[in-house]
Amino acid sequence: MVYFWGMNNIHFLLQGFTAAALALLAAGCGPKQTYFVVEPSSLNHTFVTYAANTNHMVIMEFLGTGYSVMRKGDTPGALNPYALQPHATREIRREFTPEMVNAIFQSLVREGVYDKEPKDKRPFEPPYVSMRGSIQNKRFERVSRTPEFLLMASWMADLFEKPEQHGLQLRRSE
Repeated sequence: MVYFWGMNNIHFLLQGFTAAALALLAAGCGPKQTYFVVEPSSLNHTFVTYAANTNHMVIMEFLGTGYSVMRKGDTPGALNPYALQPHATREIRREFTPEMVNAIFQSLVREGVYDKEPKDKRPFEPPYVSMRGSIQNKRFERVSRTPEFLLMASWMADLFEKPEQHGLQLRRSE
C-alpha cells in the first residue's frame, strides 16, 4: 500500500494526541468527577444561608460530628453576630447522629453542590441559597437560586424545627 507523506503524518499525529489524552487522564487531569460517596468524618462541615424572602433568613451549620446550629431572624441584622441590637433572632442547637449529617452531606453532593453553575446576574436577591464548606477535604462554595437547592434548604431548616416528623434520632437536644 502506498502512503502519501501527508497521510502518514496525520496517522502519527492522531496516535500522539491519543497517547497524550490517555496520559492526562491517568495523571488525574481529566474531567472532574463531581459525584462521590461521602465517608463519615468529623472534618466535614457545611454552612448554609437560606433567604426565602427579604424579611426572613436562616443560617444553618452542620458539622460531621453531628453538632448543628440554626439561626433564623426577620431582618439581616438578626443574623449578624456583631449587631448591637439583634431583632427577633432564634437559635436552635441540635446534635444529630453523625450518620444523619453524613446523609445530608451525601444529598448535597448528589444534588450537584460541586457542579459549576452559570453565573447569575443578581444572585443575592431572594430567594437564594448560599452554601460553603468542605466534604472529604473538597472545598465548595455556591450561591444558587435553583428550585432543587431552595427545596433542600427548606427541608434542612425543617429538620431543626420538627425532627420528630422526619423520624430522626437526636443524640441530645438543647
